[in-house]
Amino acid sequence: MAERRARAKARYVHRWWEGDTRRQASFDRKGDRDDFVRELRRLQQSRGIIDVGRDVTLGEWVEDFWRLHAIPNLEESTRRRYKQQWGKHLEPRLASYSLRALNARVIGRQLVEPMRRQGAGDPTIRDVLAVLQSMLGLALAEGRVEVNAAALVRRPPQHVSREVAPIPPERVERLRAQWGIRDATMATLLAYVGLRPQELLALEVEDFGPEAVRIRRKNVDGELLNYTKTRRNRTAPLFAVVREDVRDYKLATGIRSGLLFPTPAGTPWRDHDFRNWRRRVFQDADTLAAVGLAPNAVPYDLRAASVTLQAWAGRTMLEVARNHGHSVEICDRHYAGIFELVDPTERTDEDTAIRAARRKISGAQTLFGEAGSR
Repeated sequence: MAERRARAKARYVHRWWEGDTRRQASFDRKGDRDDFVRELRRLQQSRGIIDVGRDVTLGEWVEDFWRLHAIPNLEESTRRRYKQQWGKHLEPRLASYSLRALNARVIGRQLVEPMRRQGAGDPTIRDVLAVLQSMLGLALAEGRVEVNAAALVRRPPQHVSREVAPIPPERVERLRAQWGIRDATMATLLAYVGLRPQELLALEVEDFGPEAVRIRRKNVDGELLNYTKTRRNRTAPLFAVVREDVRDYKLATGIRSGLLFPTPAGTPWRDHDFRNWRRRVFQDADTLAAVGLAPNAVPYDLRAASVTLQAWAGRTMLEVARNHGHSVEICDRHYAGIFELVDPTERTDEDTAIRAARRKISGAQTLFGEAGSR
């Protein structure tokens, strides 16, 4: 009776296989259970007795995948997306299948085709297959399967337009003219240095050198991670006008060290801070209309302005790709249209182009002001 009550009291259970025998251990505290799991795995690995001969279901395997791969290697936002795809699409359709029973035919008929019938789009299907491929990739590495079946499934084509329109500096200057010094400086760095928003919000004053800025961190929901999207640090050139904008911003705000764009509390921006800024400042309908950007434009789109500047200055696609932290293939896929419009006989260096646009916009504002005062 006492033993039965003790089992009823235990809240945390770990189950595992030893050969063909199913084992179980119960614990009152989660920490004790986790310590036991770590020690058990250490003993199994040191003795070389991990049972990879027994097939397991995908539903069982997801627990090992989460512990061994997702938690140590994936960011929280990625893990949230994986959980969503697992719970909505993978678990109800494939969780009961054993890993070795999953082949391209089963995945196609039991996962992809039902998703299509229920109206899932190509991007969603690609995302779900990517999650499954990651799970089976670990199973392959652990010797659970002999092939990653998800990698063999034909994926829907990814429709990416090659015709990203150029964004000339004149359009950026119209945007900057709508804003105060902080938002205008953010536009300068997004459009003239080509930063991703996560990189912009992780910038520190110490990252700026005389001729270049070091890009080595990103901001993920207020957490500063010491790597970028591609996990490769890079430097991007700082044109004279950009250095002047950053200097003026620091003089106006008194920021001398640390984060260049902190919250009023001095902390890194959280996701909701950026969403609020994007909605209330960047995506203001009157602002976008005055600038000539699409109503659904997002801050990331300003990277095209940086690509435009550097292409017009005669930089090669390899140089542009390195400065923006992506591969030549990605640069060609997204920005080929900008390079195709470049006239090799007419090149304008970045500083000259920006200053000319700034003078033009400033002059137009002065004339408008004079006309309005008459």
